[in-house]
Amino acid sequence: MTDRVSNLLNALFAIAFITAIAWIITPSILDYFYRNDQIITIAAEFNRSSSINSHRDFKFTKAEAGRGKCIIYNYTLANYNASEVDPYALQTETRPKLLEDIREDSRYKQLRDLNADMVFIYHSNDDIEITRIEITPQDYSS
Repeated sequence: MTDRVSNLLNALFAIAFITAIAWIITPSILDYFYRNDQIITIAAEFNRSSSINSHRDFKFTKAEAGRGKCIIYNYTLANYNASEVDPYALQTETRPKLLEDIREDSRYKQLRDLNADMVFIYHSNDDIEITRIEITPQDYSS
């Protein structure tokens, strides 16, 4: 009889454990899919928008949804090939300007409201990735 009680308790513990894990994970899974749909829509709007102005040397290529609450912006350095660009210098000069734009530009409001991560990838004119700048909600909220 003790074995039956022990087996029953083990089964109840397993059920309770699985239920607790499912209860914790389910909102995260739903949030992942819900947010991803919003990011997909926002990326599509950016791609259609004529208000996206490229900076002098940066040509906007496309925006795309990343995993979860992440949007990826792709730019090409139209006048430079990979060997002509210092990735560290590009990041050092560009990141503060991006943060200012993200904090102040209304185009980023939906993304700020979603607490989305933003990744800016810069490619050379010979289509080699030079650098990527990752901006998190902690970066643009401070």
